[in-house]
Amino acid sequence: MPKEVKYGYLRGPRLIVKAWPIAASQVIVDRGGKFVKLDTNDRIDIADSGDTQIEGWLESPSGQGLVAGFTTSSTAGADIGEVDVSELSLYRVPADADPANTRGEVADLIVNSNVQQIDVGESNEDVVQILDLDTTDDTVDVRMTSRLMAVAGVV
Repeated sequence: MPKEVKYGYLRGPRLIVKAWPIAASQVIVDRGGKFVKLDTNDRIDIADSGDTQIEGWLESPSGQGLVAGFTTSSTAGADIGEVDVSELSLYRVPADADPANTRGEVADLIVNSNVQQIDVGESNEDVVQILDLDTTDDTVDVRMTSRLMAVAGVV
């Protein structure tokens, strides 16, 4: 029987911010990443390819009995979630390809079939750094790239 892969938070200091509103119709799955950015209305939005800044990791959606593995309300802001904003937290996330020889490198995010993955072949935004890898399960252990977190200025 194959081993079950544990995705999500692995270790490191945490800094969890509570009660951020979530954008409408966000698909949150257990088997993928949960790195988030803020949309133009300051609501949590799942980060994807092309996003140059991430705010943190959606830790635990709350309200209305929500758990990971769900789609948020079609009404923006109706659901809220806690976000880990610690740049020192380490997370296990699926890679979109064999992650061999990527340890120490920076990479981008991509969403395939509603599953957030590390795009091991892309280095345009460099929002995460790969610190460990598993070529058998095609997973990588990553942390958020601190220089790209919370860089937007107040307007």
